Amino acid sequence: MQPHRILRDRLIAALDQRWNGGLAVVLGGPGMGKSTILAQAVAESSTLGRGDEWMVRCQRDWTATSLHRALRHSLALPPEDTGPAAEVAATEIAEFLWSRAPKPAGLVIDDLHHLDNSGLEYLLSLQQLAPANAHVLVASREHPMVTATLMTADPSFVVDGGALLFDGDELEAFARAVEIEPEDLATAGGWPAVLALTASAGPDVAGAYLYQRVLAGLSREQQGDLAVAAVLGETERELCQQVLNGPVSSLASLPLVEVSAQGSLIVHDLWREPLAGLASPDRIVEAVRATAQYATRTGDVDRAVSVLVANGLELDARTVMLHHIASGADRVPVARIDRWLATISSPEQALLRQVLQLLRTGLVSGHIDPQSIETVSERCRDADQLDLVAVLAETRFAAAWSADDVEVCLRLTEELEELAGHGVELATHAPLTRAITRARHEGDSLQVIKLLRQNSAIFGHDEARSRYLSLELETLVSLGLPFEALERLESLDDRLAATKVRSVTYGLTYWFAGRPDDALRSLDALLVDEGRLHGIERSWITTAELFRRWRGIETTAPLDIADDPDENLSTYSRVCEGLCQVGRLIDRGEDEAAAKAIADLAARLPPTGGFTLTAWFMGVAAWYTLRVEDRPMLDAFMTENLFLEANQLLRSLVVALDTGDTPTTHVEQWPTPAQIGTILPSRWAAVLALGLPPSHHNLQAQILQSLEGQGVPALERIAGSGQPAVSAAAVEVLAARPRQPTHIVRVHLFGAPLLDVPHNPESPEWRRGRVRSLFGLLALRRRISR
Repeated sequence: MQPHRILRDRLIAALDQRWNGGLAVVLGGPGMGKSTILAQAVAESSTLGRGDEWMVRCQRDWTATSLHRALRHSLALPPEDTGPAAEVAATEIAEFLWSRAPKPAGLVIDDLHHLDNSGLEYLLSLQQLAPANAHVLVASREHPMVTATLMTADPSFVVDGGALLFDGDELEAFARAVEIEPEDLATAGGWPAVLALTASAGPDVAGAYLYQRVLAGLSREQQGDLAVAAVLGETERELCQQVLNGPVSSLASLPLVEVSAQGSLIVHDLWREPLAGLASPDRIVEAVRATAQYATRTGDVDRAVSVLVANGLELDARTVMLHHIASGADRVPVARIDRWLATISSPEQALLRQVLQLLRTGLVSGHIDPQSIETVSERCRDADQLDLVAVLAETRFAAAWSADDVEVCLRLTEELEELAGHGVELATHAPLTRAITRARHEGDSLQVIKLLRQNSAIFGHDEARSRYLSLELETLVSLGLPFEALERLESLDDRLAATKVRSVTYGLTYWFAGRPDDALRSLDALLVDEGRLHGIERSWITTAELFRRWRGIETTAPLDIADDPDENLSTYSRVCEGLCQVGRLIDRGEDEAAAKAIADLAARLPPTGGFTLTAWFMGVAAWYTLRVEDRPMLDAFMTENLFLEANQLLRSLVVALDTGDTPTTHVEQWPTPAQIGTILPSRWAAVLALGLPPSHHNLQAQILQSLEGQGVPALERIAGSGQPAVSAAAVEVLAARPRQPTHIVRVHLFGAPLLDVPHNPESPEWRRGRVRSLFGLLALRRRISR
């Protein structure tokens, strides 16, 4: 019999106050039954239909990102890798809670003490943004920083450790349930953990012997499994199958042991010390390594490093860190590096500290000084720590690859090949990377794909798979096969699914497949993360800006064009910057100025392959349409796949812009309507659609529908352009399209009804009671008859 089987009506009633809104806090030491009372309170509220609640249990070393992802999963929101910027991420969850209004809703977050500073900041942001219909209930161990943070947030009520102790009535109820006299439980002091052990071991055993008496009733297999699970803390179902010898069910009835609804085995911290020594050191090490591998495979690098360091496997933790950095230095948040640095205390790891500090400095400033990298690299060579040399070489290679600097890339692959010859695991891929670099430089994309698919078995861990997947997608896009790339991207298994937004290449894949919203979501999610190398960040920013320019989306913060030719930016970024200026001119109808701008850009930064070629294809419509003298050269290039389809489209566009009539001779060879809305600037796509004959009315509607705002903004710009050939057609189409509201009217139903009408707050018609009542009715009922 365990204490959680006794319903604690006293505490359930206390926690029921949370439905009044705000922040509710449960504080207590280990074994005080915090998780139990949360589960009981949530279950009762669900039974009574009080509202909707979602529960998350934090794990060790969770960050703001970890908590945000867990909440998204619990709320059944689509998986998305947003970054750890607390308020940005918390806004999304708060908006979900707003969407439930006026129905009461709440979030229940257990084991809050496992969060780092960013996680606590996230919680405070979420609590401040939450609507009046929502509450946040948290449980945590008493810890100075956590307690101070929660008290600063001014909770609506607090249930502390004293209240969590069993009172007289609860103790008697528990004693009756386990058929023990209440006085035999007096030594437990009302502490739920000790009550559970006493009930299991018997009233004649006290103190430290409680654990031994419980263990005495277990087989050697059960004792060993319990010891392993205690070291790991929470062990997922899949992981249990790897590290336990017996079934999870054989441990489920033990005191201070819980099996979650998802099948995870959770052994309370209080078991750890009594169980020490019941499993051999070799078995513990094996289980810890299996946990680290599982965590790395599922994208939880922080957990992998934490469990390894906590169990004295610093060298294994070092390997996980270095693999993670090598897979993309720009993907390592500064907060993560700070946590890693805090775990390194051994003098033997001094050079690892230097590498991490160098990377941290680069991510904060946006640039890593090449001389500093060279200096640290030489120190690592002198100390024969060649794995660190390989990581620094990989970091430099990534920057050179982004800048299309083939000579530097080849030189670095030679260095990595040399390191591979010395047995450095991180460098074993160097011959493949060198072959891919040469093929890419020579424009042989088919050879790149062939090399990737022939050697997929050597990619190893999932982070390497993710890196090579990005390269495969980039190459498929450069071959004009975006749908094949999209199919590859969407076929990712769960272990890599969360990284779909982690590369600008993924954004390009969505873009050329005609999914602009997914492309922008991918890039915007990248830009939420803290800590990036400036050159790589610039490629994300310029790509997102170019996409918005082509869509005709006004941005609140226009792109700051880099004037310094010596600034550390890739050619790709500079081409995108130039195309952004061209797109702005096209959007304004200033085609002559746009023609001059693209001519200057082509003379200054011609396509050279790799990323630069991809950037130019994003602007190929402008180049083809505005540069008559370059059309034969582009015709000769655009002969296969999407390029051929785009070529046929652009030939028709040229006629449409000149005459107002769109030829349909090769319309069956055009890209899809959605792709037309990404290949062409929105204004030109609308002109193309308007020029189609009546027999192609459906195609016209599909093209306009694929544009931003269902084509209305582009049509409005054309209608006001004064060009007789197309402006009258735009006016006619606009007249037949339903008008979208120019602003949002907000209805406030908490307290006195209030209508918030932008630009017209004092209008008498909005103050009428019948109008407010009608809007209140519409807000409360999703469906309503006329």
